[in-house]
Amino acid sequence: MSLEVKLKMTRRLWWLFLFLSVTLFSLPSSSQNLPDAAFLKSEITRLNSESPKNETLINQYETLLSRINGYEKQTATREKYLNIVSQFPVQRERLLKKIDDVEQLDIFNIRRKDKYSDLSQSIATLQAALIEWRSTYQTNSDQNKRLINEKTTLPQSLAQTDKEIEQASIIKSDTASQLDQWLESTHLTSLKLQRQVTSAQLQSLDERTELLI
Repeated sequence: MSLEVKLKMTRRLWWLFLFLSVTLFSLPSSSQNLPDAAFLKSEITRLNSESPKNETLINQYETLLSRINGYEKQTATREKYLNIVSQFPVQRERLLKKIDDVEQLDIFNIRRKDKYSDLSQSIATLQAALIEWRSTYQTNSDQNKRLINEKTTLPQSLAQTDKEIEQASIIKSDTASQLDQWLESTHLTSLKLQRQVTSAQLQSLDERTELLI
């Protein structure tokens, strides 16, 4: 491995470490006082059984439940992109080895075939592999276009989320009702998690592009 590649990988790991350090302190501590999903579900069930129904209150509890349930998905998505960065050196080596081993595949060893049936089978296998390659090439081509587009859209999305986080932080009120405080807190937490997801997407953009074959 060349010195340039080593330095590039070191910089990537350093930025990953910095990102994780910032992430550790980026979520609001008030999220620890939020109700759990079981409580919210029971409240929604109770409110739905009342007559007349308070649709506004039901919608607020459903919003809370949706946001809290969404935290796990947002966190998993963030970790997926961060893992791409941290595992990139290993994945890159596997990709290079896969490329180097192509010529050793049995479908290319036509000279070793003595019988016509063996040769015919090799040609059929090669044709099937070619069809699969064309399909993969088209898929990767579409993904590459999307990644190129992300170079523009991700920074814009990040800037927009920053504005929303700033606005959500400004309107936060300690005099609001408990339910309103929960709504404010979950909204801010969702925005911060979304920012982390978008930032991880942007950070892994080079790696995701390079791993396309």
